[in-house]
Amino acid sequence: MGFAEKVFAAEGSLNEARVQHVEGDMVLTVGPAGLVKAVRAAGCLLLPEPGDTVLLALTGSGRAWVVSVLVREHAQASLRLPDASSLSCRELSVQTEKTSLNAETLSLSGSELSMAAGHVTISSRLLSLGGRVLLQGFAFVRTLAGTLSEHLLRRNSRIGSLSEHVEQLSERHSGRVRETIDTSYRLRAENADVRAKEQIDLDARHIKLG
Repeated sequence: MGFAEKVFAAEGSLNEARVQHVEGDMVLTVGPAGLVKAVRAAGCLLLPEPGDTVLLALTGSGRAWVVSVLVREHAQASLRLPDASSLSCRELSVQTEKTSLNAETLSLSGSELSMAAGHVTISSRLLSLGGRVLLQGFAFVRTLAGTLSEHLLRRNSRIGSLSEHVEQLSERHSGRVRETIDTSYRLRAENADVRAKEQIDLDARHIKLG
């Protein structure tokens, strides 16, 4: 749908006008200049909507521009930046009651990145964490996963107490296994099977079988 256009004002003036209709960057306004078809200026970041009071500039070239939204009758608003925009400052603080970020690709980078919240939820089809050093400090950790796959070159752990409960099969495959226990080792099973292809070595001061 196109705009009807009727201009009654002299060129080179600033006037307040009321938005009647918006189609892309074309804005139909009515005011002291009459009915004017104007273009939203690039510096007018707040998108005009019907019912807004805007500042209308009529230039010497005969063009009309909406340079600013002066009054917005309802609370909701949208900002429109150029396709490639950047924000640069030394320090930036943003305070809102609720913030939502939606992007096809979202990147966060910095020499130091901190997050603090009472509750944090991360949901993703694929979650990838990579880095040289990962430090975790928690009073309680609970992990629920259908399949957990870890590829570690080396893992060093110091744990005060460790308790694991596996409902079905617990399986481990490694090239070599070495365990050093300071005081005692106890194995309890309904059926236990210990086999070696070449040799089993039992060495103790007292060995009790049966």
